[in-house]
Amino acid sequence: MGSCLLGESPVFSCSDLPDEMITALGCPPQLPSQSFSLQGENLPGRKGRHIYTYTWNILRETGFSRPLRCEVFPGISIFLPFVKESTAVLPQGFQNRIPLELRARALVGKSAALRSRGIHLVIAAAVFDEATWNTLQRGNCSICTPDKLKQLIQTLDFSQQIKQI
Repeated sequence: MGSCLLGESPVFSCSDLPDEMITALGCPPQLPSQSFSLQGENLPGRKGRHIYTYTWNILRETGFSRPLRCEVFPGISIFLPFVKESTAVLPQGFQNRIPLELRARALVGKSAALRSRGIHLVIAAAVFDEATWNTLQRGNCSICTPDKLKQLIQTLDFSQQIKQI
């Protein structure tokens, strides 16, 4: 879905996808209109592999709960490990097990699908990779390094409060 939203050719053939996903691709959500990006320090060495725990240690004192599964299209749900009101945080190690460009495109699709359901996805990235962040920013995804996570969430909370006024 992320490839379609970015106007790029799909990496894989869509014919092998389940019917629910083919239906979702036929009516994709729009790219989000607003996003935030804050780059700080990469997590060193082994800490990057433990981004999930590292992120939870930052979020647990700020009112986030865990986890939630959100149905974004009929028959398609997305697992969200950390949620507070209409904000969800998804930690990403960006190791090389999955090609970074594929992961970035998938995250663009997830972010747009969640935003269409009123949930703002924040990606907590263990490391900064310029090409990956560029793809995510083109898809209007909110992304930050863990040391900037609280700041980005405060900015997002403030932005949402302004919209309500």
